[in-house]
Amino acid sequence: MKKQTNRIVLLFLIALFFLLSANTASALTPLQKKLNAVIHKAQTQFNINSVSLAVLLPGKTKPETFVAGTIARNDSSPISATTLFKVGSITKTYTATLIAKAIEENKLSLTDPLGKYLPQYPKWKQITVSELVNQTSGILDYDKTPHWWKNLVTYHGKVWTAKELVQLAYNSPAQFPPGQGWAYSNTNYILLGMIVEKVFNTHIPKLMNKLISRASLTHTFYYPTNNNKIRARLAHGYFMNRFDETTPNESWLRTAGAIVSTPSEMCTWMKTLFTKKVIPGLPISQYFDFIDTKTGKAATKDTTLSYSFGVFKRQTPEGMIYFTPGLTSGYVSMMVYVPGLDTYFAYSVSKAPIPGFHDFMLSHILKILQQSTAIKSDP
Repeated sequence: MKKQTNRIVLLFLIALFFLLSANTASALTPLQKKLNAVIHKAQTQFNINSVSLAVLLPGKTKPETFVAGTIARNDSSPISATTLFKVGSITKTYTATLIAKAIEENKLSLTDPLGKYLPQYPKWKQITVSELVNQTSGILDYDKTPHWWKNLVTYHGKVWTAKELVQLAYNSPAQFPPGQGWAYSNTNYILLGMIVEKVFNTHIPKLMNKLISRASLTHTFYYPTNNNKIRARLAHGYFMNRFDETTPNESWLRTAGAIVSTPSEMCTWMKTLFTKKVIPGLPISQYFDFIDTKTGKAATKDTTLSYSFGVFKRQTPEGMIYFTPGLTSGYVSMMVYVPGLDTYFAYSVSKAPIPGFHDFMLSHILKILQQSTAIKSDP
C-alpha cells in the first residue's frame, strides 16, 4: 500500500511539473519565444555548453535574460541570469571610459604623446593617446609576437604584468607608421591602462572597481588575477571545445580584456556608454571619432566597419549598430546597441573560438527585434 501511495505521489509531481512547464511556456510572449529559441538553436548548432542572452527593450528599465545549458559539462546545475562569463575585449570600453574621465578632469588630452606619460618607451614617444584609443598607433599586438601562445601555455598560471606584456611588443617592429593605418592591438589598451594609473596616481583595480560601482553594476568585476569567489560563479569555458579554461587568470589581458560580467549587465553598461553621465567622461559616445578599419582614416558614410573608444560601428540590413565583441580563451561575448530600434542586447557563451557564431547571433536577433517592432507599430 505504501509503495502504491508513493508511486501515485510521484506520478502527481511529474504531472504537476509538466503542467507548470506548459503554463510557463504558454505565458511567454511571441518575442520571448523567438529569443529563447535562438539560444537553444545556437547551443545545438555550435555545440556550446552554455549560452546566455539579455535584451533591453525600449521603455524597460531592466534587461530580460534567456539562458540555456549548465555551469559545466560535469556539473548539471543550470546557469542563471547572474552566472558570470569572461567577456574579453568588452573590457576595452571600461579602459576607454577611464581615459574619457581623465580628459574630463583635465588630466590628459587625446593629442598628448605617449612619451609624456611613459618615457621608458622612446621609440613610441610621438604616438598619441588618440592613436592608442582608436587603434591607429601601429604598435604590434603582443599576442602576435613570436612564441607568445607557446609561452602562455608553458607558464600556465603565471601572473603577467603590464610591463612584461608591453615589452614583448616594444621589442617587435611596428605594423605601420602611427596614424597611417588601423590594426587591432591589445598592447594599445595595456598602454592606456598604464597611462590611466599614472595620471590618477591610483592602481587600475581600484579605478576599475570604482567605475563599476558608480555604474551600479553588481555582477561585473575586474579579474586580472584569480579570486576564488568570482571563479566559483563563472560558467566553465572551453577552448576548442576540449580544454577547460575557467581556472587560468586573465593577467595576460589586463586592461585589454580582464573583465567578467553577465549579459544583463553588459546591456546596462552599453546603455551607459551612450546615454548616462554617471561619472565624468560618460557617456563616452561624446568622444567617438570613428576610424575606417580598412584605411585608418576618418570614417565616411560609405565605411563598412569603423572603430572608436573600444566600440565598432557598421550598417546591417536592420540599420546601424554599435557593438563590442569579446573573445578570450574559452569564452565569446558581444554587446550591441541598435539605435533605430532603441534596443540593447548582449550575449556570452562558454566556448571559443566559434567561427560564424557572431554572424549567426546578430542576423537572427536583429531580424527578430525588427519584426517585433514592425508588428507593434502596425495600426
